[in-house]
Amino acid sequence: MGFVEQPKHSSRRGWLFVRNKELFLLVDERSKDGSEQLLSVSEHDGVTPKVTKVKDGGFVTRAKTLVDYKRCQPGDLVINIMLAWRKGLGVSQYNGIVSPAYAVFRPKAKVCSKYYHFLFRTKRYASLFKQHSKGIIDSRLRLYPERFLALRSLLPPIDEQRKIVAYIEKRKAYLEERRNLLQQKYLLYKELESSLIEHTVFYGIGNKSLTNPPRENNTGRTSRWPSVRNKELFLLVDERSKDGSEQLLSVSEHDGVTPKVTKVKDGGFVTRAKTLVDYKRCQPGDLVINIMLAWRKGLGVSQYNGIVSPAYAVFRPKAKVCSKYYHFLFRTKRYASLFKQHSKGIIDSRLRLYPERFLALRSLLPPIDEQRKIVAYLDDKISVIKQTQVGLIALVERIQELEVTLIDDVVNGLVHIP
Repeated sequence: MGFVEQPKHSSRRGWLFVRNKELFLLVDERSKDGSEQLLSVSEHDGVTPKVTKVKDGGFVTRAKTLVDYKRCQPGDLVINIMLAWRKGLGVSQYNGIVSPAYAVFRPKAKVCSKYYHFLFRTKRYASLFKQHSKGIIDSRLRLYPERFLALRSLLPPIDEQRKIVAYIEKRKAYLEERRNLLQQKYLLYKELESSLIEHTVFYGIGNKSLTNPPRENNTGRTSRWPSVRNKELFLLVDERSKDGSEQLLSVSEHDGVTPKVTKVKDGGFVTRAKTLVDYKRCQPGDLVINIMLAWRKGLGVSQYNGIVSPAYAVFRPKAKVCSKYYHFLFRTKRYASLFKQHSKGIIDSRLRLYPERFLALRSLLPPIDEQRKIVAYLDDKISVIKQTQVGLIALVERIQELEVTLIDDVVNGLVHIP
């Protein structure tokens, strides 16, 4: 594939296009003892301390040694040569070490590194880096240092570079503040939804008069309704697929039971299983529980005919049960805690809420008409909350788009900075 010739001059007065070798020097300084701070490079955050990316109980690294890792210092440009085309690069603010597979470039005198941090993470430069990376498929692409240094990049006067950086950082701070406020609002609506569900399924619609529940309820809450064992509410069923042709469903803590196909990203697989024969069948109204994740709300009532993992448990409601009420009830924090308490396993990742234990637990039993009224009420209220959340997400995405456009226009000289 032929390359598109890069321009040598910018339309902006005083701006040039020069080869990157005039801007940066490839350096290869290695750690002698691996004691320096380990840094990571990502398309989202650029260069950051690896420790900030580690989840509870995780590892900063699984490497046996960090000796011979590449050293970098504040102002250095670090590129993950395998992901340059996906913005896997950034300018470091830290002294530290990075993977020996990465490339480290030190800025020359006329360069404000942070300007190039913004420039090289724009869509047009990501596209340029992809065009000049070598590899037969995306996952094999590499932007080798010699190719990067041969490419041309914009070179505004150094004072203007600094001015652009200051302007972008000021605007980013403002947009970040607005985005944070919207995200806080979103979380407040999420809390409102959770508290609305919890109050309504335990107490009824707008009901504040409470009496003590049967002691066996074990939910730690009071309610005006009796409790009964789940075996009086649901029947464990084990119907299997004969040919695996039914719709495959997934069960998640976020969405309950949904078609698996809606969770698949572009190019992904609905399933990697060799066959879906003998998967468990379920129908609308059935309660499906991922017994390994019941304590994390990995359950829900299905709206679909389909099949689920044979490791899941499927329960069919009895006559006095409105399944959707129990969908709400069993996904409250109180019941998640109850399910964890009664799951078996030595650590969280091994916990299992076995069907017989679930059926032995007690749950609230409002009159069937009241169950239906509660479901209708919650569906209506939650719909309004969801619409508001969708609007907030749209505003957050719009701010993100504005930030991307702002940076792109400013660093490429399309907008004049006063």
